[in-house]
Amino acid sequence: KVGVFTPKPKDVDKISSGDTRIATDFNEYLFKDWSLSDSLMNSDSQVESNGINFSYSKALGNLDIYIEKQYNAYNRILREDDDENGSLTYFSLSGDLLGLNLLYEYKDYNMLYYMPIISNPPLVFGETTSVLISRIQHNINFADEIGHQLEARFNLNDFSFLINLSLGRRHGGLGYETEIFNEELDSTIVIYVPYTPPSFLDILADMDFLNKDFRLYKPFRDFYVETNGWMMNNSFYYKLGYLSHYSYDDASFKNYESYTIPAQFVIGLKNQNSLTIYYEYQNTKNLTYSPYFLQDDDGNYIDFDGNILDEGESPISIPDYENNTYIYNYMSLSYHINNFGSISYFSDRENIQFYTEGIEDNTRFWSGVELTLELSSTMQLSIFKGSQKGGLVCANGICAVQPSFEDGIKVTFRALF
Repeated sequence: KVGVFTPKPKDVDKISSGDTRIATDFNEYLFKDWSLSDSLMNSDSQVESNGINFSYSKALGNLDIYIEKQYNAYNRILREDDDENGSLTYFSLSGDLLGLNLLYEYKDYNMLYYMPIISNPPLVFGETTSVLISRIQHNINFADEIGHQLEARFNLNDFSFLINLSLGRRHGGLGYETEIFNEELDSTIVIYVPYTPPSFLDILADMDFLNKDFRLYKPFRDFYVETNGWMMNNSFYYKLGYLSHYSYDDASFKNYESYTIPAQFVIGLKNQNSLTIYYEYQNTKNLTYSPYFLQDDDGNYIDFDGNILDEGESPISIPDYENNTYIYNYMSLSYHINNFGSISYFSDRENIQFYTEGIEDNTRFWSGVELTLELSSTMQLSIFKGSQKGGLVCANGICAVQPSFEDGIKVTFRALF
């Protein structure tokens, strides 16, 4: 795979200011000689990637094993003679064991300049169709991520259960900034010293937000449980879930500790008509690192024994955090008419509770009605009247910002080919 990169001033600024390993690599290159930034403008840089892929699959009784490994060699941006090696690793083990349908997946994506050719590698975390969960879902980095997923499905009497645990982190953060003397340049330059990487046991047992080393590896952990099934002679369907979500991204100020409860109920009626009730509740805390100095009631700086510090002594900083709380309620009611379509009502309520004194809570509400006509088995026409909340929407591990829709009419035509 060959790509051509022609940097403009905004491109250099965007790459070098990002919180990524590419930004670190680019900054270290520019720090060697700032005059390079002028010569980079409007110059073509070719990134050539050469890779080889190995895969293996095997059935062992009730278990299926799949392993895939891809090795790549490529040059760095603007340095065609400076080669870099990278790799993508994926492993899965699935099968039935004592009535349990089990899936274990492992990923290790470590490729500085990842360039998708045909498709992206597996996500290795739980995917969802939930409206509210999709707004906080982990945004995967296919170039730099290592993680695990364990999923179990089983039936108990007439109840079906799903349990999913997903966790992961980056290979490395930007690191501590420190200055060293460069003898070749006869001047001081800035380099990054890597932080101490967290173990997966740390992610599983204790998502310690106050640990700076931990936060800068952008860890995430999702734990999801669900039960679903049919009752009353298959005329009533239910699905209830619970998600605990932790993800820290200091650079974008998105440090989430959240839980979500999605619920869906379908009531079968005569003539194959149905009524669907969908409701979700979500409570999300967005954390901000906010340490404070140890002081007595009079405002004097003190030590841990309560003694007032002498003049010139540095005050003791205590790690702490504040958080804004976001509470969401999403609901939809839909009546489906066989061979005709459906009529639906949607509502979306957001309440933000700010930790800063003097700022009042903010509440917003969106609602709308939609008529969907089934023109054929492959075509639908939808007419929506009302408002829809915009913001981050995630699907298949990719997140994008969708614009809001305020008090208007939207017509959508869908066709399957």
